[in-house]
Amino acid sequence: MKAPKNETKERELVPVGNHVARLYNIMYLGTLETPYLNDDGTKKEQYKVRLTFELPNELREFGEDKKELPMVISKECTFSMYKGTHTAILRTIAHALIGESLKDEEAESFDIDELLGKACMVEVSHEEYDGNTYAKAVGFGSIPKGMTVPAQVNDNHVVSVHDSKIEDIEKLPEFLKKKITASKEYKARVGGTPVAEVKKEEVDSTSIPF
Repeated sequence: MKAPKNETKERELVPVGNHVARLYNIMYLGTLETPYLNDDGTKKEQYKVRLTFELPNELREFGEDKKELPMVISKECTFSMYKGTHTAILRTIAHALIGESLKDEEAESFDIDELLGKACMVEVSHEEYDGNTYAKAVGFGSIPKGMTVPAQVNDNHVVSVHDSKIEDIEKLPEFLKKKITASKEYKARVGGTPVAEVKKEEVDSTSIPF
């Protein structure tokens, strides 16, 4: 007997190139283990955030009703606004979205929720991993002067390991739910231990974000 063919429709990847993008979703995933090691050989932990952008010039039909909606792409990075030999990717994204560079003292006190609804340019590449091809956001820049950005489609939304309802976290896509529930903050929260709000200056900013 032959195994049945997989009839699942292959997901279309965001095209390679530069795209107008608007940030509409921020997810505070919490403190997670990384592939990197500390000097003592233990796994390095970093607080991660996930930023999701809609691409208003890349409209596709979604759902049973074939509604035309923008494609989206996400970038996960360390929750750090550090600037040094290697500037934190979050700070680079912030500069692209607000159209100017923040001074160090401004970056330290900057609330990234203020970036919601702002637009930038996102460079997308296709990369292979474990036999599959993925679209990856590899570069961010400000919108060129005079360029018109289409109106926002998706509502602004924030998901936080700290205060989003547990039932809402449980409804997230499986890979995101696994990340949040693996965080130190989530484990402390469901264990009944209060978790203080993470401050930017408390986040490790010495390692190169990926």
